[in-house]
This record gives sequence, structure tokens and C-alpha cells, in this order.
Amino acid sequence: MMLFNEGINNQQKTIELEANPTTGYDWSFKLSAGGEDLITVTKQYRSTPTKEPLCGSGGTDIFTIVSKKEGICEITFTYERSWEPSEDDLAEVYTIEIDRDLNIIISK
Repeated sequence: MMLFNEGINNQQKTIELEANPTTGYDWSFKLSAGGEDLITVTKQYRSTPTKEPLCGSGGTDIFTIVSKKEGICEITFTYERSWEPSEDDLAEVYTIEIDRDLNIIISK
């Protein structure tokens, strides 16, 4: 499941993706050419709260996108095992548009 959330303002947004790193799978991202000039992307993991510690419990990867410069790029998220990429890996591609006020607009 992918969730888009507003950040502090429209110049920062978060994307949350369900994840379970205990399976060996992890979300990675790749920006289209020039994307690193337009946005900064950081990632952190948050485990799902449980009453008692559960081995193998999943969580959420949280990607924070901050605008730097006006323009358009694509971001591709891939859920994969880095040591055995496959054509069957789940991939999501989104267009990131940064307007002249540095507001972020995300579309599929």
C-alpha cells in the first residue's frame, strides 16, 4: 500500500510503503535523469507497533521528498531483494512535478 502525506508545507511530502525487511525484500528508489537536481529523497523504516516484540513483524518505509528546484522527474520504487533482482519485482513509477513556488505534485 502506498500513502502520500503532506509534509510541513507543499515543498515536502512523504510516501509510505508497507515493508517487511525480515523477508529480505526492501524498497529502493531511482530518480530519472536530472531528478537529483530537483528533489532530495531520504528514507527511514518504522516497525509496526505490537504489544509484544514479534520476530518477522513488518512495518513501513517512509520516503521524504523535499523540493529544491522547479522541474519534472520520475521516481521508480522497486520492492526487491538486492542480491536477486527479478522481472517480477513490484515496481511503482510516479511523476514528481515541482512548480515555480517549489510545491510538489505527485501523480501516477
